[in-house]
Amino acid sequence: METESLINQKAQPGVVIDIVTANHYLEKALSLLASEHTGAVVTFIANEGGNVTRNNQAAVRLCLMDIDCICAQRGRWDHLSERITLADSVTFLSFSKLFLYSVPYLCVSGPLERIREAFGYLINNIKKNTATLSYGRLVSPLNAFEQDVFLFLMSCKENQEISLALRVSDKSVYRIKSQVMKKFEAKDRRDLHKLLNLGEFMRSHRPIQLPDETSHNRFDNIRLLSGAEVDDLSVH
Repeated sequence: METESLINQKAQPGVVIDIVTANHYLEKALSLLASEHTGAVVTFIANEGGNVTRNNQAAVRLCLMDIDCICAQRGRWDHLSERITLADSVTFLSFSKLFLYSVPYLCVSGPLERIREAFGYLINNIKKNTATLSYGRLVSPLNAFEQDVFLFLMSCKENQEISLALRVSDKSVYRIKSQVMKKFEAKDRRDLHKLLNLGEFMRSHRPIQLPDETSHNRFDNIRLLSGAEVDDLSVH
């Protein structure tokens, strides 16, 4: 069950921050950072496990969603998806130093001043993005073949299964997986696990139409990747 905080503020327009995390310490730390921020009126709304409703007094509702919560609460994805739907803006959180390109993301590890500065910037520059949030935006940095491999990895397929399905070698699948991790700056298996869970959650939140197999030349893509230099990230 995710924890949330309730801080009563004066009834005036401001920013509603909906913190969705199972990490009590992270929730408290973000609450303190937001409370000391003077650039916006911040109100926290708590709703333990029930339905979430909009606050008519709030100008903007920001949902901060911990990726670890997504990984740990797969059975409650409908509820988590509702939290995003009711928000005007969403930013995903994690202690991993991932780089998500077109998806709003805040790394909550590292020097406190850096996190404070990033959090303050986030509150002062809230952009309504929930309508455009999609799995397609998450995988947009990947080429067509990398997207295929990413989709198979989300389905928990092994390298050999992927190579048979795509009619390429195991070595090519390993190389593409490493390239995907490099693009997202995923350092290890744990980072990759978070990334795949986020992808699966976003795909279930807003289903997309996958491109037809004839829409790209898979073998042209694999030839381009075969010459790329990829760091050995020890992922098998």
